[in-house]
This record gives sequence, structure tokens and C-alpha cells, in this order.
Amino acid sequence: MPKLVRNACPACRKRGEDTKGDNLVRYENPSRAICFACGYKEGEWSGIHSNQKEVDMPLVLPLKTGIPSKNIPAIVCRVWDVSLEAQRQNGGKIVSTRKVVFPYYNEENSLVGVKFRDFTREASTGKKTIYYDGSISFFGLQKLKYELTSLFLWEGETDTLSAATLAPHLNHIGYPGVSTLDELLKQYSMLIRRFDRIYIAADNDEAGRRALEVASELLPVYKSFRLVYPSGVKDLNEILVSNDTTRAVSVFQEMTESARPLADSRLS
Repeated sequence: MPKLVRNACPACRKRGEDTKGDNLVRYENPSRAICFACGYKEGEWSGIHSNQKEVDMPLVLPLKTGIPSKNIPAIVCRVWDVSLEAQRQNGGKIVSTRKVVFPYYNEENSLVGVKFRDFTREASTGKKTIYYDGSISFFGLQKLKYELTSLFLWEGETDTLSAATLAPHLNHIGYPGVSTLDELLKQYSMLIRRFDRIYIAADNDEAGRRALEVASELLPVYKSFRLVYPSGVKDLNEILVSNDTTRAVSVFQEMTESARPLADSRLS
């Protein structure tokens, strides 16, 4: 499992962004780097996601308490196959490494990638701690219900799980960041176009605005809509964490009912 090294993104820094100096993610095997905020890349990325191979699921334990810092309940983690990475110690005892495991499946329900995130360490350091193995697809493809007519696209795993917490009866998938959205929308174009209504949500920041621009060029505008967060709110997980469940569900419903045509993103 290659560890990700996070550095300052030179493109973000030129715009006065990435003040924490950790937007640029460096991968091993092959050596390459990408900024999920602005899309800046180093090394060869062509075909990284299209040539997907199956990977093995690591040893895991159930997330009995969910993800408390994100208000994601244990039952949602269990349904979405989100778990804790574990390791076997000398003597055979299995213990947790504290890293949350997010599985990535392809359209055929084959496991093609695994993302590891240490929320406990992040709480103490203020910086994301991420490890990675395999390829990236849309998070949650294995949970799609094709008999439904609508599809919601969310930015990141925690927003996708937040949506599954607030509206488990709907279809939700997540894209890792704006830099992967272009390729994923092209790769899964036929799957996405099966649905009659497509909603996309992007974080309320500069990267989110760029994601909407990408989506407006690649999604069928006649049936695509963008969700607008309340003023001052960055993402859906913030709504889940900052409100009781009843109020958070109400905000989600209001966002869905007031969704704007995605074509408007080209004008604003």
C-alpha cells in the first residue's frame, strides 16, 4: 500500500490558496502527483483510471461507532462497505490501525481501488492523512439502484455518506475531486445517462466552481441540475454535523427542490 505524501500545490500557491501546504498529493508506482483542488498534475496520468485492475480488500474490522467526527452512523458505514483497516499482530491478535477504508468498485462490482483515511490523526494535526491502493472510480457504484430515476453526484466520500445518512432511499455516488471528474464523467457516461434526473453537488469553494464547469460541459444539460448549499455552508457534511438529523434532512430536501439547471453554471 503506497503512502501518499502531501506537499504544497504550486498552482494553488500562485493564486494565494493552499495555505496549509498540503493540496498536492504525491503517489508511488508510478511516480506522479495531483492536486484535487485545482487539477494541477505532475507525471503521467493518461489512462490511470480507465485501465482498472482488481485489487484485494485489506484485512478490516467493522466501524462499530461509525465516523463520529463526521456524524456518519455505523449502519451507513456497514451498508456502504466502509470499515477500519486492521493488522494481525504476533500471536494472531487482530487490531485496528485507525484508518478508515473506503472501497472503490467499478461498474461490474469489482473492487478496483481502496482509499485509507486517518480521521483520528487529522483531528490532532489539522491535515488530511490519506493512503491509497489501486484505481479511483466513483465511490459507491456498487450501491446504485437502477430502477430509480434520479442520481446524485457528491464531492468526496464523506459527503456521499452524509447523503446516504439523510436520504438512504436515493442513489448517491461520489467523485474524489475536480481533477478526476472529467475522466470519470467520460468513463461512466453511459451509466450516468441512464437516469432521468442528475443532480450534482460541489463544495462551496473555488474547486467546487471548477467542478461545476467541468460537469456542465460533460453532463446532459437538459436533465442535469446543481444543488446549491445555504449561504456560508461548504458541503453536505457540514450540514449533517451542524444540525440535528431532522433539520439536516429538511435542508437536504430544500436543496433538492430548489436545484438549478446545470446549464446556469456556464453563466455564473
